Amino acid sequence: MTDLASFTLLIKGDIVTPTHPSYPTAIARWARNAQRPARLVVFPKDAVDVSHCILYAKAQGLVFAVKGGGHNTAGASSAKDGLVVDLSRYMNGVRMDGERRLGYVGGGACWGAVDREGMKYGLATVGGTVSHVRVVQLTLGGGFGWLSGRHGLTIDNLKQATIVTSSGDILTVNATQHPDVFWAIRGGGSNFGVVTEFVFHMHPQRARVFAGELVYVCDAPTPYCDSEGTVVAEVMSATKRWWAKASAPGASGDEAVSHVITLRQGDDGRYQPVVVVFVFWNGTECEGRERFREFYGIEHISDSTGEMPYEEVNTLQDNVFRHGLSYYLRGTTQAGPTRPSTMLKLMHKCLSLSQSHPNSPTGQISASAQPPPMVLFKYIPFRAIDGVPPASTAFNRADGRGLLNVLLMIRWDSSEGDEGKGMLGVSRETAKEFVDIVARQGGADRKEMHGYTNFVPVIRKVTAPIRGERAKKAFGANYARLQDVKGVYDPELFFDRWFPVIPAPR
Repeated sequence: MTDLASFTLLIKGDIVTPTHPSYPTAIARWARNAQRPARLVVFPKDAVDVSHCILYAKAQGLVFAVKGGGHNTAGASSAKDGLVVDLSRYMNGVRMDGERRLGYVGGGACWGAVDREGMKYGLATVGGTVSHVRVVQLTLGGGFGWLSGRHGLTIDNLKQATIVTSSGDILTVNATQHPDVFWAIRGGGSNFGVVTEFVFHMHPQRARVFAGELVYVCDAPTPYCDSEGTVVAEVMSATKRWWAKASAPGASGDEAVSHVITLRQGDDGRYQPVVVVFVFWNGTECEGRERFREFYGIEHISDSTGEMPYEEVNTLQDNVFRHGLSYYLRGTTQAGPTRPSTMLKLMHKCLSLSQSHPNSPTGQISASAQPPPMVLFKYIPFRAIDGVPPASTAFNRADGRGLLNVLLMIRWDSSEGDEGKGMLGVSRETAKEFVDIVARQGGADRKEMHGYTNFVPVIRKVTAPIRGERAKKAFGANYARLQDVKGVYDPELFFDRWFPVIPAPR
């Protein structure tokens, strides 16, 4: 297969080239700064199409990328002058086997579709907290969701997958068929092939749950102000007491909280810091209000909490992560609830961005991004997650036991100036300061901190002196075993777009 004409005859799906009218849409990404001009974008109809794409890309020496939802901000789902396989157009189906409690999900499906189809049968699995995120991206990196407190990670509910390897082979992988690959894709990302279908264990799920947001306005902090008596101190005090109960041995795992530090624009145009507390209770409104009673006792400016259909919960934050902006994400972890002083320092950092000179790159981040920068803290009970033996999946549980995810998100409205001293450079520097602030509260060094892999910018080129170092840190004790699997199924390092694992020599 050496020419485009022959390749085209093999593909049942669609092929889009730069001269096609739909090309701009085909290369568009959730984050504008992740967009790259591909030579070919293929929308496959089945795993055989994907196999042909892999073999053609190898024969032509093309950079290869896979797009599910295109939510990777570093451009891992794009390929400059390369071939992109986009699973979202045709390979997005969801079907349920209600009797066996199994969900068959195409690699290009979004979590909203899984939620909606599952609830027709009164079933759900652990999925993303944003409905337009695609299944393939979240799952291969581990997968946290509102149901993780009871059911673990998304990968803990994965029973089987169909994957196309670098040799073009189409494999069914599970606990008995190619168990080494099945182990590796549960946390090892896209290092081992293109997953075209997932089979998930589905759990009985009540139709209505309690969720929503409480918003607290805070006084503008200084870098070293005392947290005593502040709204932040009250919120964190309530969080600490709630967390002690929610994470205690024997707790149900049916609840979770997310904090967001961000800014709201007042009537005078000035930014004002706020803390948004998102609550989730897998039960009735009466029970939920009692569970989170302390949060309601703190003065707040808005309350959107209430009982709602389960499938609606994962849509509540969709607008926060809307398409079309440029994004920079940086994750880290912390042990236990955030200190109020740390919250205030992070709040001051967000505020200082908005108060910078409007013509400076830093000022442009907040001036053009609506809404402004955010820091998110996820408080999901980890009993079910930590109950899975660390070596049973490739996800790095050993280094992350009892740790909570934190995410910095910076947004701006243009992809221009992403290099050097432009927006991306400013975002990276801000992210370093952010991780430093979080690390210091636990006495750690920023270089020792590593966040959830789906939240951490990736290095796509595997070059010295960083050859494999990011992947080693990400996967911890599982890295050597991942190298062995990589050496068998991708010895030439064809799949290298996300924490690339260096194949073990054979």
